[in-house]
Amino acid sequence: MRNLDEPRIRQCPDCNTSFSSVQSTGICPACQLVFDVNAKGNVLRRRTRIGEPKPPEASHKEQAIKHVRKHLRSLDALRITTDEFNFNLLLHWVGLPKEYWTPSASEMPNNVAIQFSQYLDVYLIPLDYKPSPTCFMVGPFDPDSVGQKKQELEPRYREIHEFWRWHIQERGITKR
Repeated sequence: MRNLDEPRIRQCPDCNTSFSSVQSTGICPACQLVFDVNAKGNVLRRRTRIGEPKPPEASHKEQAIKHVRKHLRSLDALRITTDEFNFNLLLHWVGLPKEYWTPSASEMPNNVAIQFSQYLDVYLIPLDYKPSPTCFMVGPFDPDSVGQKKQELEPRYREIHEFWRWHIQERGITKR
């Protein structure tokens, strides 16, 4: 049986420099590449070089757009229904900063944008812009806290509905 503390010869996959290492993570002394190796010394994955800045994370705006695209792909692939798409998108919109509304809405094809706007008409207006807020609440809650949360979210639902009316008009498409 091999001693785990015994140094092993590693070879950098980038610059082919040989060096010894006890760890399962190799750090090349020449090019500073960090990589994981298995027991046989084969490279499992590369990591960021030492001193290299981390790749930038997607901005919040890009994340919001990606979220809409993800739901659109699921809708196109029939992994979710139109009702599920509409409901999930509305929940996403409630937490989305207003400055991301237009770029996110612009990702949607006209037919989906119209259908979502119609959903808002049918879903929000009969409920007086006060749908159940329980998906925004953390467990056990009483009727008073539910009512309070409905009141708190009502202006946001009105803003979302007004935005979509405006957005559909701006795109020059009409509801049927």
